Amino acid sequence: MFQAGGLFGDMFLYAVKNFAMICLGIYRFRDSSGSTLAVPSAKRFVVTAPPYEFHLKQTDLVFILAQSDVESNKDKATKM
Repeated sequence: MFQAGGLFGDMFLYAVKNFAMICLGIYRFRDSSGSTLAVPSAKRFVVTAPPYEFHLKQTDLVFILAQSDVESNKDKATKM
């Protein structure tokens, strides 16, 4: 849904409104800026609380805070 070039703020609002999830930050490749490196490294860094206008990249991973379904977990535990 949110592709490269999308905004963090748009994704944040969509996740809160539709799924009651909070996007905490982005886990991004260190050298994903389109540099001319022949072999990009696998190192990543975390951007916590990015601004609304922060542009997403295709390789970004998102840290999300979501509430677990406590009632569903209780039902599963009592059935065992």
